Amino acid sequence: MRQITFFPALIALAGFSNFTADAQDKIFFKDGTVLEARIREINNRDVVYTPWNSNDSSEYAVTKRGIQRVVFQNGLEQSFDNRRTVRTLAPRSSKTSGQNNQEDYGKNLICFSPLQMTNESAAGIGLQYERVLDKNGHISFSLPFALSFRQQEEYNPNGNYEQHSTLFSYIYPGLKFYPASYNHRVTYSIGPSFGFGYGKIPVLVQIWDPNGGYYRNSWEDKTVTKGGFMITNGLNIQITRAFYLGIEAGLGIFYFNDGVDHFSFGDDDPMAQLSFRMGYRF
Repeated sequence: MRQITFFPALIALAGFSNFTADAQDKIFFKDGTVLEARIREINNRDVVYTPWNSNDSSEYAVTKRGIQRVVFQNGLEQSFDNRRTVRTLAPRSSKTSGQNNQEDYGKNLICFSPLQMTNESAAGIGLQYERVLDKNGHISFSLPFALSFRQQEEYNPNGNYEQHSTLFSYIYPGLKFYPASYNHRVTYSIGPSFGFGYGKIPVLVQIWDPNGGYYRNSWEDKTVTKGGFMITNGLNIQITRAFYLGIEAGLGIFYFNDGVDHFSFGDDDPMAQLSFRMGYRF
């Protein structure tokens, strides 16, 4: 009697094991397509899967926006919304399975800086273009432009205060090095850059007054050109695949300064800049 009871149970267990081995998950898209697959992961944005009954071991990611629902081989079901986009993912190793730390972000970046500080003023704005140069995403070329606004009251020794508003522009061409690649949501960058500045600054001068027969003091705007070298550190954050936020700080020295009275070379005056940036990556 024990053998008769045990044998049907063994057959049922074998049948269930065979069903489990051959079962597959199903992805139902909003356009009516049904895809048989092995679902590997469901994260905040994608459903990651490998094709069913195929020699292709690549992993693919489909955005939830195009999926209506997913039915697992055990009968469980999960629903989604919106449109469909498919991406091929790199094969996973055992160390990185279940993680999605690296993204395929665009190599071009255009930024606007609502907060831009330079040697001339703490108030300013800026623009920046950046292009990743290598396929591994470690090196990029950066071209920032800064415009500083300077407005202050200057005391005239004649006993008067004079208002002065001037503009001073800087350009900082350079390279950025991403030690861990730029293809992460949060990355650190460091790199060398040159700094070239051009603009006007108020200078106190003495003007001869022929009527009074004496010199009088006055403030005048003088054109200044300067340049130098600095190292820039940056914190880069990809809020989404396209929206970027970052902060950069650079510190170095001026090599030349075509100042008010004379041209000087080899100055050791510090050159610095700080900027908060928001931009679009594509």
